[in-house]
Amino acid sequence: MENLVFTQLSIPEVRQLFRQELEQFFTTRPSTPPTSAVNAENLSTRQKTAKKLNISLPTLDDYTRRGIIRGYRVGRRVLYRCEDVEAALTEINSVKYQRA
Repeated sequence: MENLVFTQLSIPEVRQLFRQELEQFFTTRPSTPPTSAVNAENLSTRQKTAKKLNISLPTLDDYTRRGIIRGYRVGRRVLYRCEDVEAALTEINSVKYQRA
């Protein structure tokens, strides 16, 4: 956009300049909306995620706040990707029961 000095411009002239800039912006912009990286099929609700992990909803909320499990907000709902839930699970290597 060129640098314009708004002195001595009437209101119709300002409207015309804005209209031209908006038309130029929308014609050069790609028409397809950006695709979301989150697939709706891989999302589960808080209840399903808590049941899958065998934890309570407050514990799941705590894990989400602490960043252990990543949640996605859709409106008022919080959804979890299956990949994020599985990535949060860590294996515990027990020394007590290892065979020699």
